[in-house]
Amino acid sequence: MFTVTGRSIFIFFTATVCLALGYWLGYIVAALTMLNAFFNMYVFCVHPAYQPGGQFYGSPDDKKTTAESEIAGYLQRNPQLAQRAGAAAMQTAQDNPELAR
Repeated sequence: MFTVTGRSIFIFFTATVCLALGYWLGYIVAALTMLNAFFNMYVFCVHPAYQPGGQFYGSPDDKKTTAESEIAGYLQRNPQLAQRAGAAAMQTAQDNPELAR
């Protein structure tokens, strides 16, 4: 859904589902959906935000971070929380030595 190819294929697929209805309203909705697909392709190809260096260029997966790095950053910004969590873990281990193994 984040590339011109993927989004276009999906929208054309939904248009063919509308065509499969075999009813006049389905044909109208299919035509409008195909127009929407062409408009989306036009926007993807022309709008500067989707060009190299633009805000939306590339896959959204490229901008994701791992959960570990998010947690590490959160704990670095909140050291008192990390200290309290560590103290609670140590206290639990002391109170329940069978769980600490």
